[in-house]
Amino acid sequence: MAKKAANRNPGMYSLIECSFINFKNQKIDIKSVINKIDVQADMFNTCMLGSIEIHDRGGNFQQNIPLIGEERISFKFKIDESTEEITLLFDVYHLSRNIQSGENTMQYILHFISHEFLANQTVLISDGFIRKKPHEIVKSCMTRISNKKINIEESANPINYVSPSIHPFAVINYVSPRSIAKSNNSTYVFFEDINGFNFKTIEKMYEGAAIDYYFSKKNLTNTDFESEYYAITSYEIVQSYNTLDNMSKGSYGATVYGFDPYTRDYTKTTYNYNLDDDFKKLKHLDNNNPNNKLHTSQYQYKDAFQGFLKCLPISESHQGDKFKNIAKRNTQINLLTNGLKIVLQVAGNSDILVGSVINLNYPNKSRDNDKQPLDKYLSGKYLVTAVRHIFTQTKYTTVMEITRDVYHDNHEDYDRTTLLS
Repeated sequence: MAKKAANRNPGMYSLIECSFINFKNQKIDIKSVINKIDVQADMFNTCMLGSIEIHDRGGNFQQNIPLIGEERISFKFKIDESTEEITLLFDVYHLSRNIQSGENTMQYILHFISHEFLANQTVLISDGFIRKKPHEIVKSCMTRISNKKINIEESANPINYVSPSIHPFAVINYVSPRSIAKSNNSTYVFFEDINGFNFKTIEKMYEGAAIDYYFSKKNLTNTDFESEYYAITSYEIVQSYNTLDNMSKGSYGATVYGFDPYTRDYTKTTYNYNLDDDFKKLKHLDNNNPNNKLHTSQYQYKDAFQGFLKCLPISESHQGDKFKNIAKRNTQINLLTNGLKIVLQVAGNSDILVGSVINLNYPNKSRDNDKQPLDKYLSGKYLVTAVRHIFTQTKYTTVMEITRDVYHDNHEDYDRTTLLS
């Protein structure tokens, strides 16, 4: 965590290097001409990407570097003397919004992405993986396109898979939903953040220590660094509940049929989020109290899981208990992608990563806020599913997308309708 240094305010940072590297491997310093750098990571994207806005004052970069789609961008920064330097390297793949804003001045946006995304397009894997654990397959794929660190939660189930001349990321996308951790969790996701690549379960992320964020300084008369550092400067609720969408995508559970085309045998497994016993089979973000589900005990469509069907061939990797994880994984992934989403803007914080846990102190906006300062349902733990690190010449801002799969409190414990009058 960044600490208060002399003359240091939240959002300040040190841009150590921002350079183009051209096709001749020449490095050109562009620190003085950048307007904004936007680096993005997402739990459901394999690689980081972003953009850089350039104000080219007579340098004619397009001709003299030149900008031809073979450039790389080297970017180094640190928050203050208490934090480590962070180095990022990306490949430029597109130039857009090329506007002349003066006689010899051009403004444009260069779009960049991690090297591995482009390298992935050049490699095909035609290998047989026999009795290999999924995390071993992920390592094998990544060694062909990357030398970056991979943060791996080891899987426990060996699988058989023949890769039919497909790209490394396609292989990883195939094995991820078929991976089961030693803890029996099955919600593996593969993504990149500023520290490298990650292959781990959502349940593992839930175990992270929560970082408190507030909608104002903890003490309005206090100007200490920490109070401002963890203050939310702006927010937007970008997605609320959508019951119809959740039902159609299997967020409330699923019925899975596995069939054997040779013996004509089949198995049937179900998972029902609205059933207390099934609810407890999944690890949830805030707590595992069934009373804190997204719906109350009076919800009339508790059997929605019966309307979402999956039919899959039975293979060695899907036998027995392993087959039952498919419905649970589908539910847990959809609860995050289709659930409540809030976008928060805060002072630049490189400790906020995809998979971080945030404890949101959302203010109560009802008349009883003097007795109950926090909103009973919007406050609580959230998972960070996407992060943007935005840099200008003088300021570093973090924008994060957060979501959750349960409420912090139980709707049925209280009657607040009297506050409406």
